[in-house]
Amino acid sequence: MHPHGEDGDSGGSPASTVAPGERLRRLRQARGMSLAGLSDLVHYTKGYLSRVETGEKPMTEEVARRCEGVLRAGGELTRLVSRAGEGRRGARGAPLEVCPYRGLAAFGAAEADWFFGRERATAALVYLLTERLDGSGPTAVVAASGTGKSSLLQAGLVPALQRGVLPVKGSSRWPVLTLRPGDRPVAELLARVAQTCGAAPGDLRQALDRGPGVFARAVHAALNAGGAGSAAPRLHGGGAEPVRLVLVVDQFEELFTLCADAQEQTVFVRAVHALATGPAFPGGRDGCAALVILGVRADFYGRCLAFPELAAALRDGQLPLEPLRAQEIREAVVRPAHAVGLEPEPGLVELVLRDLGAADGGEGAGGYGPGVLPLLSHALLATWQRRTEGALTVEGYQQAGGIAGAVAATAERAYARLAPARQEAAPYALLRLVRVDEDGRATRARVSREQLSQEAGARSGAVLEVVEEFARARLLTVDADGITLAHEAVLRAWPRLRGWIDTHAATLHARQQLGAAARQWDTEGR
Repeated sequence: MHPHGEDGDSGGSPASTVAPGERLRRLRQARGMSLAGLSDLVHYTKGYLSRVETGEKPMTEEVARRCEGVLRAGGELTRLVSRAGEGRRGARGAPLEVCPYRGLAAFGAAEADWFFGRERATAALVYLLTERLDGSGPTAVVAASGTGKSSLLQAGLVPALQRGVLPVKGSSRWPVLTLRPGDRPVAELLARVAQTCGAAPGDLRQALDRGPGVFARAVHAALNAGGAGSAAPRLHGGGAEPVRLVLVVDQFEELFTLCADAQEQTVFVRAVHALATGPAFPGGRDGCAALVILGVRADFYGRCLAFPELAAALRDGQLPLEPLRAQEIREAVVRPAHAVGLEPEPGLVELVLRDLGAADGGEGAGGYGPGVLPLLSHALLATWQRRTEGALTVEGYQQAGGIAGAVAATAERAYARLAPARQEAAPYALLRLVRVDEDGRATRARVSREQLSQEAGARSGAVLEVVEEFARARLLTVDADGITLAHEAVLRAWPRLRGWIDTHAATLHARQQLGAAARQWDTEGR
């Protein structure tokens, strides 16, 4: 959707013909800078910058300004972004060639202008956070998979905080850190907090070893030190109100699905709880080092209650995220289209609402059931791909397969495009991205490209070609952090994959247990 061809390589066409993301990649490589190094300096994640470079995400003017400042590009990226936008203006002055729907991927802060339907939930979450400014503890957003937790946090909450909605002077400039626990949650937390606060990772590690409260005081001190490398000179502005970190732990359930070490789980929970409950501010005022927001999948609610710190947060600081209502669904369909100069054809929204009622078991009268949002978004993306003359059409929606069939149809087309030998490798490649727990529940797993290639052995070429084909279909997410299914909806919506999972569930679970045992054996010195 965002072509980034090689028509402007260094030996040929002028830079003006190169896509902004491609030019960013060349500038970065010419400076000898890694994606991780650029990420540290511009405060966007490696994964996000990788998708900008490959054209999966459009480069915004803010990203262009930050990157060209670091890379000494003299306004070149900003001009490319402006020129690209001018060439794609629709009737309402917005870029027609930008897709405002995210498919199976979550909305991020960069897509906030296209994120509609969750204004009510965003306001409720901001109200809850305001009550937690006194250090009452973390805030938890709890919902079923496919209800839109990640989008609410990234495209709803984060932009709202950056607009200054909290009743605290200077809060619009508080640093925002989003992370996922992964398989080494404590290491991830320490590294990312240190990077954001301008602290030394080793110092934070030592502080945490001395206790969660010491860790919280160290983070608070780093944020407000005012020294070189600290966030304080940029954010504090000389006011009396201390700077706080906004820590968003998305997909908190990874603490249980990816990390098998019970002790590390406990250390992580206590660390984030300490950030949200202390230290006290000067003069004895209540406060905290960080506002902590946890995005928790509802079926892991019981696992969270096993931790006293989380039980308190779920009791007093919980936002149960309800499914969208009919009017909110309508806004989620129509308003993104209008934002890029498109007009939904008469009857399209009504057809979508009717299909959603069938997809969620007929709950559409008051609110639509969990799990339908990614299916809706994917169907809308497929409809956008079939747009005609500035309109989203009923025919395009029907050709895409509608709500129930869009994901399955896309997956089947991707599978059919594979050569026979690649189709034989597809079950291995895709099942490696699935975890099955002791109750038989299937969830996504993240695997690095190197690990997948090594484990595939002689089949690695075929396996990686499968990954590339499904990534092009937007069914897999491939970035600097690894490979994963774009959304758990793929697990439910594609019958062929469901069949593979059912057939191999016992083997998958046994493999996971063996892998966890091997890692523990290695950690304990064999």
